[in-house]
Amino acid sequence: MSWDYRVDGSVVVWDLTGFTDPSADDYDRLLDRYEAELARSGVTGTVVHMHDRDEVSGVTFDFLQAFVSVTEAVGVDRVACVSEGDAKVAVFGGIHDADFDTHVGEDLDEAVAWARGSMGAAAPSEELAERSQTD
Repeated sequence: MSWDYRVDGSVVVWDLTGFTDPSADDYDRLLDRYEAELARSGVTGTVVHMHDRDEVSGVTFDFLQAFVSVTEAVGVDRVACVSEGDAKVAVFGGIHDADFDTHVGEDLDEAVAWARGSMGAAAPSEELAERSQTD
């Protein structure tokens, strides 16, 4: 189980593709680093590149609100979630009402450009919004 990140201008890009079945302690360590990196001067967006599975663990749901709270507290404007699996739908369901713009998709480069503000605010598709409310 691993995770990594990089700072790409004003965007922090998180590689969580190897972060599967995390424990609460794993999330605590990630949340500490997440908060420290997002609090850096000039960071306005973040991209979370998730595994390509179709589900997320119960621990993920438990910590999702903590990630939202940190993101809102540090004032990040844009959060993108990237995955080829349906896990992104579940995550979208937990963050779409937060106080930041959200983007969910499958293309990492597109998500980074969106988080930078290089692309207009992308409203989630109606299908994705409906799926996140029923899943």
